[in-house]
Amino acid sequence: MGFLSFLATCWFRLLTVLTSAALFLGFIPTNPAAGVPDAGAEARFALLSDVHQESFEQYRIDGWRDALLDMRASEGIDALVLLGDNTMNGQGFEYFRLYNGLAAYANLPAVVAMGNHDMNHTWYSSREAITRHVFWKSAYDGIHAADATDNLLAALPYYSTDIGGYPVIVLGDEEAHEDTTATITQTQLDWFAAEMEAAAQTGKPIFVFLHQPLLHAFNEWGWGSVGDASEDIRAIVEQYSDVFFFSGHLHTVYGSLLEMKTINGVNYFNLPSFLSERTTLGLGYMVDIYADRVELKLRDFIESEFDDTYCWSVPLQAAAQAASAPAAAAEENASSVTAPEATESLPAAAEGDAGTVGTSDPAVLAALPELSDETAAQPSAEDLPQEAGSGLS
Repeated sequence: MGFLSFLATCWFRLLTVLTSAALFLGFIPTNPAAGVPDAGAEARFALLSDVHQESFEQYRIDGWRDALLDMRASEGIDALVLLGDNTMNGQGFEYFRLYNGLAAYANLPAVVAMGNHDMNHTWYSSREAITRHVFWKSAYDGIHAADATDNLLAALPYYSTDIGGYPVIVLGDEEAHEDTTATITQTQLDWFAAEMEAAAQTGKPIFVFLHQPLLHAFNEWGWGSVGDASEDIRAIVEQYSDVFFFSGHLHTVYGSLLEMKTINGVNYFNLPSFLSERTTLGLGYMVDIYADRVELKLRDFIESEFDDTYCWSVPLQAAAQAASAPAAAAEENASSVTAPEATESLPAAAEGDAGTVGTSDPAVLAALPELSDETAAQPSAEDLPQEAGSGLS
């Protein structure tokens, strides 16, 4: 498998060179740019789900090419994220089309999750399907000199990486089911908990990708979600702030499912099907990450235009807390300092009179009235000699 992966990587490298030459010579049409992120953006990624590459549907092949050309013309994209169901049947030829197009037309680093169609419970065992998924992912990673993670080397469908220095965690189904419910084992859950804790230590937002949605976030189907592990995953992510959880699978169309849901501090998004339902052909998100917020814009990558109806700017809690900390400290310091005009007019306390504000002049002390046991009233300004009270108001 190592040698075959090497050959595939060599082919992808050759393909990128040939395509770059064809683009330069004008043999391949290019799409208008998706623009550049606003000044200050620290990372940007394109996000698609349910690409469904297969050999017999030409509109899917053409749509994949056009979207990748749109991304190639854009500036500042650090990676392309594919949220699963990247193929229709998990076949090697479909994977070849997927990564062949990616290498030829966009040549972007790829973060790829596995979906139920990639698993294909009908034709392959779960192990065969996962191995095929990992093989093609690793072969493509080779053209970016990216070292496979330990989990990918072990042919596991879950792994962690980063996009522009921001932590990314990919979860994955480990056993195919006819009802498309994902199996997340206890081993994967333990790994996920440790990865979330490590990611949180960076102080940056955490991006989690899983093809199937969690039940409590998007349960409109009522089946085909994460299944028994849904509550376990929810309990883990709710321990942290600035978590962005993305899923696909539901073939979302315009409407309520496109809305962001923030539940117990976790931001959930469900993506439309990129190349399945013809009403949502080409739809995905462009995600821009700033120091204080994350912005998501729905984009038709085939037609090269944004849809302003579905755009979000999500403030980052960690950034807000960091910004408020200096102000809170300054306010606390200010409250502990006595105003200069009030202290400058007070006579200095005699040595040994710590904690008492007053005077040690014998003449003044002799003039003070004695306090009885029944009253604790303080002397009024009129009771004080003029020379002692001249500095009080």
